[in-house]
Amino acid sequence: MAWFKTSANNTNPALPKCGSSSGWHKPSATCRKPINPDLPREVIEYDLSEDAKACPCCQGELHAIGIETSEQLEIIPKQVKVLCHERKKYACRHCENHGEGSKIITALMPRQPLPGSIATAGTLATISTQKIS
Repeated sequence: MAWFKTSANNTNPALPKCGSSSGWHKPSATCRKPINPDLPREVIEYDLSEDAKACPCCQGELHAIGIETSEQLEIIPKQVKVLCHERKKYACRHCENHGEGSKIITALMPRQPLPGSIATAGTLATISTQKIS
């Protein structure tokens, strides 16, 4: 099963954009092989609570400035899919416009069993039980 896919010349692998069928973006600092873009994807969104969408400096309303995306490989017996974790990022227009420098605030996501890994807890369990049997 082809879980990973590299570029044609294999010299500069690129990570697939989550939820995009055609777009590729430049590689991350880890230079990890991209997860096969043909696998089904499930998007899990993380957002700040309404109370947390206030600027810590001026209490102004924060506006969304982007999304930080990471992918993990989830293996369900006889099924494989990619979980796309999207953490929304916010900044304050008031602080940006008044030269105070806006602090970027990113929504938190739950701790992962192996930080920096693409494996979910289910994937680790599947691999470890297959090695034993």
